[in-house]
Amino acid sequence: MRGLPPGARLTVLATASRPETREWCRSLGAHHVLDHAGDLPGQVKALGLRVPHVFGINRTDAHWDAICRLLAPFGLLCVIDATSGMDVQKLRPKSAGLVFEGMFARALHRTPDMAEQHRLLAEVAGLVDAGRIRHTMTRHLGRIDAANL
Repeated sequence: MRGLPPGARLTVLATASRPETREWCRSLGAHHVLDHAGDLPGQVKALGLRVPHVFGINRTDAHWDAICRLLAPFGLLCVIDATSGMDVQKLRPKSAGLVFEGMFARALHRTPDMAEQHRLLAEVAGLVDAGRIRHTMTRHLGRIDAANL
């Protein structure tokens, strides 16, 4: 993560609203699970935490105002989901940054570092194989082919 000193440890906050998804987040390593149906900035304040980085993966635009309020000054927000209607000027008072992550941007734009995508995917596969990280699959739907699609 940009700006993170080597060996630094992160406190991971996740969001969920149902008991089973809250437990699922904890089982994946979240230190704290916030209720995204509630007051996210208030929950962060109650924990006494500073939030320098936010990774928006689902309904980022629906939580935009809350994210802008809870993000620390000079923080960085990375978004992977499709968004619309977000007022990026809300980040200005905090000098915060916004970046989008697109998995296939290197290949799509034929960037000089396209091989980096292979290296990243191989690294993640190695971490999964070694049991250091877990995938998020909750059920296997079987083989993907024309007959079962």
